[in-house]
Amino acid sequence: MYSNFLYMLWLQESPQSTLGQEYVQECFTILKWAVHLLAFSHYIADDGCVRKVILSLILELPPTEDTADILAEHFFDPENFDAEVSLIVEF
Repeated sequence: MYSNFLYMLWLQESPQSTLGQEYVQECFTILKWAVHLLAFSHYIADDGCVRKVILSLILELPPTEDTADILAEHFFDPENFDAEVSLIVEF
């Protein structure tokens, strides 16, 4: 709930157009679903795929406390990732 408040506050302060705000809002919604899917990614043959999606979405979003929390919680040890994900994390 608090994260949605911060996100809405950022949208109000952002000089972006309405279309840009809708895009960022959709990216944020997809990011939340991808983070939930990450818990089940070990059932997928390529579990790095979910991590790549999350990192791609984080790169699309503005740097906020929520995106920093996701990075800190799920990407704290880049040694355990495949080569592509490690390169994105180091970027």
